[in-house]
Amino acid sequence: MKMCSPQSSLKIAGRILMGTALAVAMAHAAGPATVEGEALCAALVREVSLPVKPAWRPMMLNLAELHGRSIMPAVGHFPYPYQSIGPGYENGRIFGHIDLTHERLDTVRARPEHVRNQIRNELAGQQADGMIPGIIWFDPAGKPTWKDFKSFPPIWVVSAEAYVDQTGDEAFLRECLEALRRQIGWFEAKRGLPNGGFYYLDQVNDNWESGMDEGIRYNPRPAQRSAAVDACAHVYLLYDHALRWSRRVGQPAEEWERKATALRAFIRTELWDEGTGFFYDAWVVRDPAKRHLAFEGMWPVVVGAATSGQARRVIDEHLLNPREFFTPHPIATVAVSDPRFELRMWRGPAWNCMTYWAARGCLRYDRADGARRLLEAALDATAVQFERTGAIWEFYHPLLGDQGELKRKPTARKEPCRDYIGHNPLFAMADLWRKTGGSEAPAGREFQQVGVRQQLPAFADRLAQRTTHPLAWASGAVADFHVWRELGRKKVLDCLQNPPPPAPWNAMVIAEEDRGSYIARKIVFNVTGDSRVLALMTVPKGPGPFPAVLLLHDHGARFDIGKEKVIRPFATDAARLRSGEQWVANYGGKFLGDELAQRGYVCFATDALNWSDRGGGGYGGQSSLASNLMHLGMSLAGLIAWEDLRAAEFLAGQPEVERGRIAALGWSLGAFRAWQVAAMSEHIAAGAAVCWMSEVKSVMTAGNNHTLSQSAFTMLHPGLLDDLDYPDIASLACPKPMLFFNGREDDLFPVDGVERAYAKMQAVWDSQAAGDRLVTKLWNTGHTFDAAMQAAVFDWLKGATAPPGRPPPPDSTRR
Repeated sequence: MKMCSPQSSLKIAGRILMGTALAVAMAHAAGPATVEGEALCAALVREVSLPVKPAWRPMMLNLAELHGRSIMPAVGHFPYPYQSIGPGYENGRIFGHIDLTHERLDTVRARPEHVRNQIRNELAGQQADGMIPGIIWFDPAGKPTWKDFKSFPPIWVVSAEAYVDQTGDEAFLRECLEALRRQIGWFEAKRGLPNGGFYYLDQVNDNWESGMDEGIRYNPRPAQRSAAVDACAHVYLLYDHALRWSRRVGQPAEEWERKATALRAFIRTELWDEGTGFFYDAWVVRDPAKRHLAFEGMWPVVVGAATSGQARRVIDEHLLNPREFFTPHPIATVAVSDPRFELRMWRGPAWNCMTYWAARGCLRYDRADGARRLLEAALDATAVQFERTGAIWEFYHPLLGDQGELKRKPTARKEPCRDYIGHNPLFAMADLWRKTGGSEAPAGREFQQVGVRQQLPAFADRLAQRTTHPLAWASGAVADFHVWRELGRKKVLDCLQNPPPPAPWNAMVIAEEDRGSYIARKIVFNVTGDSRVLALMTVPKGPGPFPAVLLLHDHGARFDIGKEKVIRPFATDAARLRSGEQWVANYGGKFLGDELAQRGYVCFATDALNWSDRGGGGYGGQSSLASNLMHLGMSLAGLIAWEDLRAAEFLAGQPEVERGRIAALGWSLGAFRAWQVAAMSEHIAAGAAVCWMSEVKSVMTAGNNHTLSQSAFTMLHPGLLDDLDYPDIASLACPKPMLFFNGREDDLFPVDGVERAYAKMQAVWDSQAAGDRLVTKLWNTGHTFDAAMQAAVFDWLKGATAPPGRPPPPDSTRR
């Protein structure tokens, strides 16, 4: 069997990197024992050719060897060869712990199929109750010893998503989603607390379920079980992934959204101390004498459960503070200023994996500068220790001192393990470093640069810098507002691509339902010459004409309903009615059309293509539908926009509707559609958009939902964003009354990008002496349209759709 021996891998490395220093570095390891190990080693050696500091390459080549040597033949219930947590730990036959995720993140770019197989190995051990065992030992004969009474931090979902993002293998995502649901059930049943939150067994005994053996938090232990900051953050991570994965594969996601929102609120309020600007376990958060600065408090930032303000304080006041966590080898796992700091295990030494997670947390909150500083300092220090000792260590001296000063548990092994890969994702750290702007010249001109990172082109930042939106009002290219607006609208119409042919409406009312103060109608009409569609309409009783609202439904990865999300369905099957009633939890439990009808508005809603009565593709088919439309000379986003314009025209022509008093209203994708139709249709006199406004640059960041292709196709007009940003397009509605609400805790729209978009729009309205007609507000909520927001919108509509000549009432929703 051919081995990835020091000699063979050096031959590969020599072709890539050259230099005798690497030969010395490679001489520390013996060859791996499996074909899979050989392939993994070779793939990682090739990855060393990517831009990194020259001083890092020897340790990375050594780590490639250790990865190769860690692959063991398939045994027991494992369907594939398995990767141990490192040849330097115990007998090298250990599978489990959080190490598994770090190894997978380290190798996913080099050999994604290896990562898929390791995840399948892990999920093969999932118990009937949903628990995934934390660790499995194998003796030389292959007999396993299970720790089936405890789990470990369930961060495996991050590596599963990294694999799917790398490969596009959504069938595997469905496979993982089922296991994820079952694991959530186990955590809720076994580690949930009646007063909220979750805990680990560390609070009860020395089983160290958190993975942070001998940590300082539980000496002494609390009198009763209490919410742990890391456990709560990790379960939030599960909820968040269940939410996003469900949407991605077209399955119901509202349960996960509800649970994620509730747990996030719990973390932000019950585990946060405003005085110190840090997160703690619930039992000490309000007891300063028992609080300690330990790295567990960074986890809400890592998983995105912190507010932007909380994250800034954790990052700036603590993670990047050299008097606390930002030691010469970051991060110290206990702040050096804390009286409990010591050079033992998780009581102070630096663990590279935790620096990696801290850097991911920085990136999540748009702090690439902080991530780069953490990663570069840790990789520099690890390289220094490798040069000194020739080893990759389990954990490191945070002050860059002698590794011999470090202590492990009070067991037979007194020092950190050598040749340990489970806590050293150096390849993943180098990859993040490159993404944050770190760069070194490539090892050889024959190697091209990385092309794609996290579904974004590697040169995305440069593209963003070159996108200056020359048609924006702020560019000053056109001084006359009316000329600018006409040029802008022409640009939008050009980018909507070929319009569908018009046709006579030929409208028919096919069903009616008396709802007390108003009538609900089901109508069929020709929205275009290509499509005859069903619509729902509510009409108040009494003499008209009435003001009207064009309701635009959301996306939500929920396709069995569309118009039924905003007007209560009738004359339909029970399943659709039930879906609508469930979905309006996103709208404060109310159907917007029915609420507005009681207030004297005609309301009208149709289905966008692929929803409800016009469905068929679902979530998974969106990109195919968009691609097929483009092959046929149209875009999905353009078709939706053309049909919304036609719906506005149809509504304006109804005898019950008073022209000049029609508003567009929507939430999420519906909000995008609302400000878009308000900007482009003279039939729309006002628009209200809830939870959809931002600068494009702000949402085009790694991991944001807008970068995941599927739902984006409903909003992307080819070529439009070259010239106009989202707030620029919305500003084409000026000087109409417009309202924009966003949530401060809405992960889809970073607050900084929302605020910049609001400022751009305000400048346009102010330029036309219409600044009082624009309402913008950030609410302390997430991606929702709750009852309080609705009440504010309904009050605003009174003025926005007031009869001509009547002054609008004072508005309390302005900032």
